[in-house]
Amino acid sequence: MRTFSLLVVLMMLAFPLFGHVNKEMLIVDKSHLTAEHLAAVEIDAAKAKIDQYGHWVGLGKEVGQAFDGALGAVQSHAQELADSRLGMFIMFLIAYKIIGLDVIQFGVGIPLLITGITLIFWSYRKNCVVRRVKTKGSFFSKDKEWTIANSKNDSDQSNSEKVAHVIVFFLFLGFIAVFLFA
Repeated sequence: MRTFSLLVVLMMLAFPLFGHVNKEMLIVDKSHLTAEHLAAVEIDAAKAKIDQYGHWVGLGKEVGQAFDGALGAVQSHAQELADSRLGMFIMFLIAYKIIGLDVIQFGVGIPLLITGITLIFWSYRKNCVVRRVKTKGSFFSKDKEWTIANSKNDSDQSNSEKVAHVIVFFLFLGFIAVFLFA
């Protein structure tokens, strides 16, 4: 029984090997053909290639027309969406996603930089620079009296105020740099 089943399996495997045999096909070396038959074979091969290329060109044309029709439909629907309020809102969200953080950084950072530097310089000038203040007389009067403000000596307190202003200035510049460029 074992031999019989092995024989059946081998026959099932052997038959597909002979399935490709075509009784109308004959394989001959080119050297055995006459010049006329060789030319006819080459012409048939060239015609087969041309037919195959024509098939691919036709397929490419059909694919191109399909893409053109699909893109035309997508374009018309995209235009309809862009003209609606929802489409405008979606375009705003897309633009914000792309450049929104940069716009906010520069839109808030530059005014903050200008305001902060102005306040630090104003505070430094008001508290650390010796200046005179008019105490009596108007703008056009000849009798004016002036008083010296912030006439501190070069003591530790005066120097510490100057150092504190410089430290605050550089910390502020560092904060702004991180805010603008991070």
